[in-house]
Amino acid sequence: MPLDQILRPGPGQTLTLHPAASDKITLGFPTEGVTLSRDDNALIFTFDDGAVIRLVDFYVDYRADFIPEFEVDGRLMSGTNFFTTFGPDLLPGAVPEHETRNAHVIQTDGDSSLMGGLDHLNGLDASAQEKATAADSGIQFDSALAAGHGPADHGSGSADPELPPAAEVAFVRAVLYSPGDPGDSVSTPVFFGRNGVAPLAVPPNDIDFGGSAPDARYAVTVFVPEGWSASWVDINVDSSTGRLKFSLTPDGAAELQRLGLTNKNLVDLVHVKVADRVSGGTFEYNVELVGTSTQNFDSIEYDRQSVEHNAENIGEFHQGQHNSGVYSIISSSRNDEIILNDNVAGGSSIYASGSVDRAHMADDTNTITLNAGVVNSTLGSSTQIISANGALQVAGTVAVEGNIGEDLGAENVIAMGKGSVYVHNPSGDGVSTTYYGKNDISGGAVDITSTSGSGLSASTEGANNIASSGDVTIASTNRSESSQVESNGIYSDGYGNNSIKADSGDVTVTAAAAGSTKVYSYGINAAFKCTNSINADSGDVTVTAAATGTSDVYSDGIFSGNFGSTSITTKSGDVTVTGNATATSDTHSKGTGVTTEAGASNIITTDSGSVTVAGKGSVIGAGMDCSGGGSTSTITTGSGAVTVSGAGTTVGYGMYITDGHNTITTNSGEVKVSGSGADSGHGMSAEFRGINTIESTAGSPLTVTITASADTAEKAVAMWARGEYVGGVNRIIGHSQANGTDRVTLTANDGQGIAMLADYGGKNIITTGAGDDSVTINGAVKSIFPLVGSDPANEIDLGGGKNTLTLNGAVEAGSLKVSSEAGTYTLELQAPDAESFVARYGDWITAIGADPLIADGLRGISFVGLNPADLPADFMTTFEGVLEAIYTRAGADAIVPPELIHLLPGHDSDSGFAVSFAETDAEHQTQDAQHAAAGHDISTQDVQHAAAQHAAVGYDASTQDVQHAAAGYDISTQDAQNATTGHDASTQDVQHAAAGYGASTQETPSAAHEGSVHMAGDDSQVAAAAASVQPDTAALHADILVPDDIAQPDVAVVQHVVETAQPLFAFLNAPGAGAHVDTSAYEGDAPLHNGHLGSGESQSGNAGVQGEIVLTLGDESLDSLFAGTDQQLADNGEHGLWYVESGSDLHEVALTDMSEIIVQGGPGEHVSDAGVTTEEYAHLEQEVVSAPTVMDPNQETTDNAAREMTTY
Repeated sequence: MPLDQILRPGPGQTLTLHPAASDKITLGFPTEGVTLSRDDNALIFTFDDGAVIRLVDFYVDYRADFIPEFEVDGRLMSGTNFFTTFGPDLLPGAVPEHETRNAHVIQTDGDSSLMGGLDHLNGLDASAQEKATAADSGIQFDSALAAGHGPADHGSGSADPELPPAAEVAFVRAVLYSPGDPGDSVSTPVFFGRNGVAPLAVPPNDIDFGGSAPDARYAVTVFVPEGWSASWVDINVDSSTGRLKFSLTPDGAAELQRLGLTNKNLVDLVHVKVADRVSGGTFEYNVELVGTSTQNFDSIEYDRQSVEHNAENIGEFHQGQHNSGVYSIISSSRNDEIILNDNVAGGSSIYASGSVDRAHMADDTNTITLNAGVVNSTLGSSTQIISANGALQVAGTVAVEGNIGEDLGAENVIAMGKGSVYVHNPSGDGVSTTYYGKNDISGGAVDITSTSGSGLSASTEGANNIASSGDVTIASTNRSESSQVESNGIYSDGYGNNSIKADSGDVTVTAAAAGSTKVYSYGINAAFKCTNSINADSGDVTVTAAATGTSDVYSDGIFSGNFGSTSITTKSGDVTVTGNATATSDTHSKGTGVTTEAGASNIITTDSGSVTVAGKGSVIGAGMDCSGGGSTSTITTGSGAVTVSGAGTTVGYGMYITDGHNTITTNSGEVKVSGSGADSGHGMSAEFRGINTIESTAGSPLTVTITASADTAEKAVAMWARGEYVGGVNRIIGHSQANGTDRVTLTANDGQGIAMLADYGGKNIITTGAGDDSVTINGAVKSIFPLVGSDPANEIDLGGGKNTLTLNGAVEAGSLKVSSEAGTYTLELQAPDAESFVARYGDWITAIGADPLIADGLRGISFVGLNPADLPADFMTTFEGVLEAIYTRAGADAIVPPELIHLLPGHDSDSGFAVSFAETDAEHQTQDAQHAAAGHDISTQDVQHAAAQHAAVGYDASTQDVQHAAAGYDISTQDAQNATTGHDASTQDVQHAAAGYGASTQETPSAAHEGSVHMAGDDSQVAAAAASVQPDTAALHADILVPDDIAQPDVAVVQHVVETAQPLFAFLNAPGAGAHVDTSAYEGDAPLHNGHLGSGESQSGNAGVQGEIVLTLGDESLDSLFAGTDQQLADNGEHGLWYVESGSDLHEVALTDMSEIIVQGGPGEHVSDAGVTTEEYAHLEQEVVSAPTVMDPNQETTDNAAREMTTY
């Protein structure tokens, strides 16, 4: 339905209507002096007297295919013709403004007047002049008025100039911001395009303008079209840039001033023709020159009134010449250039991508050059410089300056999208803020440089925020030969804050200072209660400070003091921080990687990136230097390695701390710390309550290398903890698990210096985890002025697992404590020669003692490079105790070289045979003595030993022959027997049965035997065995048991009267004959010899001597002692030879009373009343010294169970 006639409201009044999808709208007012515009979704009619009609939701209700008709002055117009006439860009459903201006459209049937809109009704053919007149007298679209400015004026010289037609070609817009000074200019490149290829700027050195370069490829001619003024602008080519330059003439400047009085612009048109002398082609375009005496230009609005608004816009070129002021610029959606030669003041705005709204910016590439910087000192104001892409170049500072005591603040916002930001200030800070000001700068890359100030500076509550999807570079370079000079890459002070975030690029911060004296350089400086932070994702962070001068030269990669804070965080990116100070006089110079003072903090964190911190100075160089209560310096990595070094011409510190805390923590990365200097070099140095800590995360292994070097060996200290009143502490803590390994290595001057030094209460502590860890100490271990009554100041705790401690340097007595809680360790000692082992380690080991070392986990010792054949006289007297203790506890394999075992008392050089037997099966040695004493045929022994022992230990059978011969045996008998080819195990059994024992007895010595002999291979022991033979045959018979039923039935036997066998534990309450009752060790070749349980190991180094074993009440393991032994017989309804009385439990009875409950099986159950033997061996009854008294065929199982029970 139609919207009834809309009447004009009164002056200054606003009429709001909703067309509600009417199909016709009737305007009931004259069209003269009416301007048409749009506000959001409303169509606006504005009258000269301030009256306004708003058709709300017009652009919601209508679209391109549904537009109402308009009745204007009694004539009906289609909606399309209405908008084509009065405002094409206002057509509902039209393409977005920036896309319309990008399109190359030449419209030939559109008019800007009412008459043009009515042509389709009456066929009128108006001339251009008539159209212009009608446009001036009817409804018109005035973008200047809609933007708050006065009507546009194209500079015809008259009050109401005519609008000359423009050629239908592409155009370039040149906008000049000038107060009207002759000579002010704006320039553009020369363009050439053809064959559908977009116009491009031609090379600046290949242009011939007016015959100036006849050999150039491109010939350029220009002229002013008819109807435009040729007297306002001088046109030439700038030879230095190859650009067309448009300069105001005096007439043009005067005209611009005149128009400026009414907020009108000077507009002129220049036609450019470019001929390509190589290809023969030509390209023509217009340059629309717009001069404004203000600093405001809106390309969007200007397009709606421009004579070129329907032509293709190649691009816009803006240039400002004002001394100062607030700019407001919205350039086109093409690739524009904006150059401002004066300061951009607070509140200015530059939108270079065709829209104020960032969501609707064109994807263009713009170049913005600000030759006098950006300074915002207007409280509460915001300066905006925005582009989708391109480059911003600022020659000068970008600064925000507030007022003391004011917290209103001000801000500069620079957002270049994917483009880059370059700020270079030759006479001050690059980017700075103070007094609550803020700079927000973002782009695809950000580069800020200062040559006489700080690169980035924030103080007194000011803040600088830098964000980039690419690289960020901050640099400061300062030089002064006459006075103190200081350079800061990034500086903050007084609650200021600097923040840098790079999504994928690198961050590089550098500071360089040069001068004579008092030269200071700081890569990052957090001076007082302030913060600096850098956050990079995948990019590297590099911070470098360098200072050069004559004296008093100081350089810090990162410095934080007086509660200031600096943090660097990366994911995969590496972090490198370096401070380098060079003084030619070498009097005062210090270069430090990271310095932390007076309650400040420095934090470096990476996920997988590595961290390198280095300080180098002509006098002092330090990697990490932390001092002052509450000061902390922290490096944390995931898998990244950490390297910290300090190198000074005089002194070098890797990690130095006093009254603060340096911490390096890593999950799996390797840590290296080093200090070097000609006078002294310290890897880790801690003083007065200071703590240096290197640690892995919980459950993670740690690999650490600490290195120190100096010209003089004793001046190189890998770990030095000291403090006159309260000592410093150096800690290395690994957290390896069972499947991991902590590795710690200290090296001082290749082992010639001091690896661990503690004095005045300082402590050096190394702790490893539960894995099989390794600690290597290359250098001496010392303690100076230790605290009275305290533990050694140097401590190594190897934790759980089987660990190795390597010492390669002298260890002072009382200077080092080693332990392995919940684990064990092997001590590997290194020395250049045999004499040095005693000199290096003798006093230390002696002072501790063997037992405490064993108690703290020592289970092995190795003397690397020692020649046992060339030992000094005091070697064994020094190390005998610890060697004996290790051998007793861990066996022969725990001592290297093994020849040292033979030098222990009771372990002469021939005792290897005895040791081998003791480690494999001590019972066989006893059997040899028993058999020999009984006169058994030696061939039997040969077969048994060769099978059971000799082959296993590599023992030469000839040794046995010598032993047997020494005992008085006829070797020929052995030879004759060995010659018998049918000698097999069954023969052995028969022989043994004839002698009164079974094969199992061969494996286990008698439980009550008193005449055992340890066969060690020397004549004295064999002689002792022979001397122990008893002549009393009755005594011999007393120990002989009846053979079991393994005897062959066809063998002739002789019956004997046999005494009742002795109970198994009959003599547990008293030592056997010949035992040493005044000691805690008793003779016995195996755990059951002499009626005593043994440990199965030598406790004193003497073969056959066993330690006393105490079995307590309630030890249920005794119940199972015979379980396996008797189970086989029990299955057959029999008792074993020995069994526990019914209703009794071993664990309820004292050892001394066990004979009351352990009884011998009856004759009918297991043994016969008469002994069975062969006639061939009947004569042995008169010769046997002793024989086994236990005939249980499962005795070996019983002995093994007892042996395992008694082993600890």
